[in-house]
Amino acid sequence: LNEVSDVKCTPNDCNGIRLSKMHRHYDIIISMSKMFLLNKVTNYSVDSNESFCFLFPTDILFEGFIGGFIKEVLAQYGGKVTLQESRMSLVEKIIYKGKTSGAAFKMRHDILAEYADRIFVLDTKYKEMSRFEDNPEYEETINKEAHQSDLYQVLEYARKRDIEDVYLLYPMYRYEEKEMEFPIAVSESPSGDINVHFIRLPFIYEENQEEKTNSQLTEVIESIFEVDYMVNLNNGESVLVQSESANREQNKRVYGSMTKKMYGEE
Repeated sequence: LNEVSDVKCTPNDCNGIRLSKMHRHYDIIISMSKMFLLNKVTNYSVDSNESFCFLFPTDILFEGFIGGFIKEVLAQYGGKVTLQESRMSLVEKIIYKGKTSGAAFKMRHDILAEYADRIFVLDTKYKEMSRFEDNPEYEETINKEAHQSDLYQVLEYARKRDIEDVYLLYPMYRYEEKEMEFPIAVSESPSGDINVHFIRLPFIYEENQEEKTNSQLTEVIESIFEVDYMVNLNNGESVLVQSESANREQNKRVYGSMTKKMYGEE
């Protein structure tokens, strides 16, 4: 675009543009350009101006946000996160009439994390999953709301990567407090059991609540990876605090109110 120069435009400039029949499909672009220059927004009332909808695939936005957040959290502890990892295939070769072809059906993990000599496969699902905490019918909730195809998918991921744990990540509802524990579906097999963790994540940012959401989401992610981290005490010393899921009760006994504040229990 070296031959094209930037020109400051006004709404009236849009009125002076005349399009031929061949370029009539650009009418909507001119109309929206005028709308932006006038600092207007679309509404549901009848108007002479044309516009079009900006539709975003929410599942991709959720996957990208959670994947990026996990990458930032684990980077603090030396972990590595790859999004949309696809180096492995479901099928290593295809044999037909004595001829062997190469691998097929690439596996694509939403989130592949490496931390503390372990591999974590996490799959985001922007789907409805009701609250588990204080829900006596949580088993029925999983049976009704978890998609069987999603379980097949992550179970095969676990089998191919020879890991015991895989994670399905769901969004929490608005105005919910984070949950402290999550159910695990165990798929038993002669070659070894596989644990499917159902995790609900806070991700909706209300006005003036950004810090709270960040803190809650970080705590859930740290509990998934069972991270250990250093805490600086008032006397200048540092202590190693284990993750909430690894040894939460011991931390509470040793560090008392400091630990309660850390986990939002005061």
